[in-house]
Amino acid sequence: RTAAWLSLAHSISAPTGSPARPHVVWFELSAPWTQQVWSLTGSGASVAGPESRWLGAAAINSAQEIGLGYTTSSDVISPSLRFALWPRAEMTPAASSEVELWPGAGVQTIGNFWNDRAGLSVDPVDGCAFWETGVHLDASGTSPWQTRIGRFRSNGCTPVTYALRVWPDAADACVEVPLALTVYALPMTATS
Repeated sequence: RTAAWLSLAHSISAPTGSPARPHVVWFELSAPWTQQVWSLTGSGASVAGPESRWLGAAAINSAQEIGLGYTTSSDVISPSLRFALWPRAEMTPAASSEVELWPGAGVQTIGNFWNDRAGLSVDPVDGCAFWETGVHLDASGTSPWQTRIGRFRSNGCTPVTYALRVWPDAADACVEVPLALTVYALPMTATS
């Protein structure tokens, strides 16, 4: 890579009087390695609609695609986990679609604080897949929140290949040895 990349996400409120609900926006910053001067290189927002979207997290994979994970709810939809993906070739300001990672089955009945734990990370093995974590309720009430972990990726990202370089002594010669990794993907459901 010739630059450093950083992704940020936060929720914003809809303008007063607007039929839209709060939604999540993301920003992409980059800086050349030689200068370390950050500049805005991309931005976008979750799908606008009658549902509220909040508690967002963004990440950038090895193909420089932006993944955005967040919680969604409305008067008729229990808080659910969703995500959207921006392939590098389609860097449009608004997501054209979103996918539900996990449907919520309950709403919080007391208090106005929703758990503030969520995250989105890029898989360190292939550099392509995004891992999203978030919370939901299995039934209406006050707790306990359930944690979900899910994975998504685009078909446009080529997994990163690694090579192990071995320097035998202080010589300038370098021997490159292919490194084979076996990754086992298991169905995963996590609760806590």
